[in-house]
Amino acid sequence: MKDKILTYAGLVLVLVGAAVFIIGVFVSNNGSIAALGLFLFVPGAIVFYWLYQQSKPDSQSELNDTTSKETIPEQEISTASVEPTLPELSPLKKFLIQEHETNKAKGDAFEKFCGDLFVAMEYMVLRTGGSGDRGVDLIVTNIKGPGPDIRCVVQCKYQESAVPPKDVRDALGTLNSNNAQLAIVVTTAKFTRAALTTADENKGHVWLIDGTKLDELAMKHLR
Repeated sequence: MKDKILTYAGLVLVLVGAAVFIIGVFVSNNGSIAALGLFLFVPGAIVFYWLYQQSKPDSQSELNDTTSKETIPEQEISTASVEPTLPELSPLKKFLIQEHETNKAKGDAFEKFCGDLFVAMEYMVLRTGGSGDRGVDLIVTNIKGPGPDIRCVVQCKYQESAVPPKDVRDALGTLNSNNAQLAIVVTTAKFTRAALTTADENKGHVWLIDGTKLDELAMKHLR
């Protein structure tokens, strides 16, 4: 503020000195008046010029500060990280990815996965899988509801190829020896058309659960 006042004062001295000098030379033809005009003009010009030069760096600094303040929000926006939102994997897909990345015995792990699913569905589960299981990996008993308990034999097929009708017939063949009423065949893949036909011919005695149905059941009961 003080520098501005001095600048204006210097400018006033310049203007007044110039006016007095012109009057002394061209109007009154008086050397004393002209000398007075120079006396006012020269100091005023020096003060004005010096203060004007001093004010330049300050103005530039203010301009830089203003520019920096304006660009900071843009930098913050441009560097802000945006995390994509990924869909949550179903329990079956998590299991398949985990088993694909490890060297575990996939059949044993899948039998345990199926056992956990039937427990979540309120079945009593007995795991019989292993050597000499005669095609029966699990024996599960449906204890849900007021009716009689339903004893089921379960075959767990961890594979990519479609399950053939032979496996469905094998599962049905284990019913009597295990005193069971229902055969369940669970697979991560699909069933062939012939396997589906075999199941239709034995309605009420077999339940086929393919990969799609298994995924639905796992999402409903294992989350």
